[in-house]
Amino acid sequence: MQWKPQERSQVATVKLLRIILTLLLLAVPVKTFAYSSIGYYTPSQLINKASELDRVEVTLRGEVVGECIERGEHCWINVYERNDETNTYIAIGVWIPLELTKKIDKWGSNAYKGDIVEIKGTLYRADPTADGELDVHAVSLKIIENGVQTPEKIEKWKFIVSVVLGCAAIALGLEWFANKNRITKRVKEDSQLEDLVMDVLD
Repeated sequence: MQWKPQERSQVATVKLLRIILTLLLLAVPVKTFAYSSIGYYTPSQLINKASELDRVEVTLRGEVVGECIERGEHCWINVYERNDETNTYIAIGVWIPLELTKKIDKWGSNAYKGDIVEIKGTLYRADPTADGELDVHAVSLKIIENGVQTPEKIEKWKFIVSVVLGCAAIALGLEWFANKNRITKRVKEDSQLEDLVMDVLD
């Protein structure tokens, strides 16, 4: 196929633009985040993969608990993983800009289940700025699920003890009331007997 001079010029221009665009894409650094098979890591997964993911940008998901410990324009927060099936509780510290924590409404405690957050940042297996602790330096925070108030769980043994003590208190109260009535009745009878004796003597 014979190209006309004008067509050859257009084709050459398109090829040149493609080459330039490819070079630009290769030259511009693009941040990528490490994901697990479910799209994010839990605190326990990050701890287990700390060697592999050291100084790698990761996505962390979990419940925020405790409080924000402020340090200037940043603060420390704890992202928590609760597994009721295995009865395990694992938390990882996150160094995060204070401004981002304003998105958090509920912090996990005995009375509340905290907000579930998704945090992107860099994992440090031994953070030199935090005495060698394992942590994440966050660059973004997103609320995945709002926290809720939770009813306080009463352990079975505490419930049994409270019932036993309550029954004992009631039994003691009834016994005291019965004794009081017996004493009152006896005093009354003694008084009547004394009056009768005095009448006879008179």
